[in-house]
Amino acid sequence: MSIAHSNSPGKSSFTALPFFLLAVFGVMTFLQSPALAQEKPQALSNILRDAGDLLKAGKLNQAKGKYLLALSEDSLNQHALKNIGYILSLQKDYKNSLTYLLKAEKLGHADADIYNLLGIAQGVVGDTVGSLTSYSKAVNLASDNVSYVKNYGAALVTAGRFSDAIPVLDSASALDPADGELKFLLGNSYAGLSKPKESIKNFRSAMDLGFDTGDLRYHLGMVSEAIGDFWSAEEHYGFGISKDPKNLELRQRLAVLYLRTGVYDQARRLLKDNLSRDPKYINSRVALGACYASMGFPDSAKIELQNVRRVDKKKYEVMKNLVSGATKQYNDSKNNSAKGRNEKRKADSASVR
Repeated sequence: MSIAHSNSPGKSSFTALPFFLLAVFGVMTFLQSPALAQEKPQALSNILRDAGDLLKAGKLNQAKGKYLLALSEDSLNQHALKNIGYILSLQKDYKNSLTYLLKAEKLGHADADIYNLLGIAQGVVGDTVGSLTSYSKAVNLASDNVSYVKNYGAALVTAGRFSDAIPVLDSASALDPADGELKFLLGNSYAGLSKPKESIKNFRSAMDLGFDTGDLRYHLGMVSEAIGDFWSAEEHYGFGISKDPKNLELRQRLAVLYLRTGVYDQARRLLKDNLSRDPKYINSRVALGACYASMGFPDSAKIELQNVRRVDKKKYEVMKNLVSGATKQYNDSKNNSAKGRNEKRKADSASVR
């Protein structure tokens, strides 16, 4: 109780106490400062570990939330930036994916993963040059990673750089000889270079490896058609339709093949089927108009012409020429047939006399 009185002997004890406590707390703070310094990295490490576990489990939104929490602790954490970019790519949000991936790249020491992810996102948003540059950097850093090499080759094919694509795809194929899709991409490259023999060889290799899709059959049919092998083209388009029944372009290609070879009833059936599935599929309407003209149904052809004119003036002009040419061909054929019949009748009459 003496400390309550200013004149008591305990005053010195009272006044000394704060200094003593201050000294003790100072020592404690000094001793704890390294631990506090370690606490933040440890917490960040735990957050990144939890985020990685969630990502492996496929819980993308939860993982993304954890990585964002990591960035609130360390805004320049390259690992978090990269993985958010990766998650956003998986979620098809490529524009925002680019934001995080570019930040990760600008930090320096970008790894092949970052460049590969950048290549994917840039390609989707239409930055072809940036995409090819990023894929090239990924391959330079990890030339033995078949996924990176394959992505680079596929991007070169998409860009129409077929000569550049072939050695890249050959390298990928050497890394994974069982990947039929690589043979498919090589087939497309040779087709783009107008080398049908090499193209068909690679397409068939893709099929032998189990990669036999509607898209492959479409391209194989196109190459077969280009060299005049209409029977093979018909077969490939037909197989493609059986594998991919919703692919309107395959039906369109087969219909155009029938139109070219004069099998008009089959062409009309396929084109009308396409339009029943998608009335706005303008290419089938253009071809249907030409088909009607070739069959001698000018009124039906005019109706399709007007339908196209209402929605696409450029296609209307193309279609008008097609219908005009088909109508003339039909009339010429009809006149020639009539002339032939008349000449036959005259010859028959002469032989009777």
